[in-house]
Amino acid sequence: MIAEIARERSRAATTGLWLSNPPYGERLDQDDLFELYLALAETCRRFRGWRAGFLVGNPLLEQAFYRVLGEPRIKKPLANAKPARSYFYLYNL
Repeated sequence: MIAEIARERSRAATTGLWLSNPPYGERLDQDDLFELYLALAETCRRFRGWRAGFLVGNPLLEQAFYRVLGEPRIKKPLANAKPARSYFYLYNL
């Protein structure tokens, strides 16, 4: 979809930035959440040259993304966030 929008505007979508606050598991069981994070990481992998930032309160995101993309470029704890173990992750894709 992003590539289609770029084509319509006569621009190449070779770089960009994703920002997301994906579910952190309050309403999903851990297995479903991990599968969701793996699918998100696989989708991100298709956007080489881009960056992706995530605000997330579940360590499963880092585990799933590590399998697909490796270590995040930045991992920063979020102050005053709920749940208490929330982080900002930035990945170079």
